[in-house]
Amino acid sequence: MSRKEQLDAVRKGVQNINRAKEEPVDANAVIIGNFLQGYIAVDEYGPGVTVMTTDEIISALSDMADLEQAAVNQVLATIGYKPGRNEAGSFGWLMKHIDI
Repeated sequence: MSRKEQLDAVRKGVQNINRAKEEPVDANAVIIGNFLQGYIAVDEYGPGVTVMTTDEIISALSDMADLEQAAVNQVLATIGYKPGRNEAGSFGWLMKHIDI
C-alpha cells in the first residue's frame, strides 16, 4: 500500500468516526430491530399471532444488551407494534412470525 493510499484510508476512517459522532447509533435499538426481523407488527390477535411481553423480549436479548422496559417499549411503539391480548387474556405486543 502506498503512502498516499495509507493516508486516504486514515482520512476515510476519521471521516467515519466524525460522522458517527454526528449521527450516533443507538446500539440497543439496532439489537431490538434485528430481533424483530423475524416478525411483523399486526393490529389484532389472530391465527399465527404471538403475544410477547416486554420482559420476554428483554430476556431473549439479555446476552447482548442490558435493556430497560421503557427503551424496548419505545422502539416497539415507534416502529408500529401494538399491545393486545390473546384468547387466554395474556397482554403483550402483537407480532406475527414470518420467514425471512
